Amino acid sequence: MKHNNTGGLWSNNYKKLGDMRPDFIGEITIGNVTHKIAMWRNTKGTGNKPDYNIVVTEPAPTPAQVVDVSKVKDDDLPF
Repeated sequence: MKHNNTGGLWSNNYKKLGDMRPDFIGEITIGNVTHKIAMWRNTKGTGNKPDYNIVVTEPAPTPAQVVDVSKVKDDDLPF
């Protein structure tokens, strides 16, 4: 997604009857960072349970964000 505070969900074509995969998958952009979304339909129970459950996952670090520990010197450590 390109616009901030927007997102989209699509039917999960890989879901099979009875498995635990989400019913819908997609992305949402918050604070100019794109996150993954997974959403499940609640098929059991009524009352206080929501119709859908949503999980938002933070993006994995990019290679530029990963520290190469072999290049860290003892002087760089705070302890």
